[in-house]
Amino acid sequence: MSKYIFLMNLTDKGKNELKDTIKWIEGACHNFDICCAGNLCVYPVMGEFDFVALGDAPTDRDAMDFILGLTIQGFVSISTLKAFTLEEFSDMISDLRLGRTPI
Repeated sequence: MSKYIFLMNLTDKGKNELKDTIKWIEGACHNFDICCAGNLCVYPVMGEFDFVALGDAPTDRDAMDFILGLTIQGFVSISTLKAFTLEEFSDMISDLRLGRTPI
């Protein structure tokens, strides 16, 4: 499973329908479970973004299905980061030192 960080901002529609925020977040969590067979943790945050969500998905395609499905609803715009564990990152660094990864 790959880890994803979803950075979300409310769109004008999301701001105009703020009272429905909890409902669409619950729907997003349900859809993530269907698309990605996993839990999505959503956090309202202060700062540049309105929400940050964390979730695991089996493939990039599964994550993209979720992103497209949520985006089309029009409540939020999403920036996505694919995260790696420290162990995965360590392996990547080792591959560089061993010359297995072209630079």
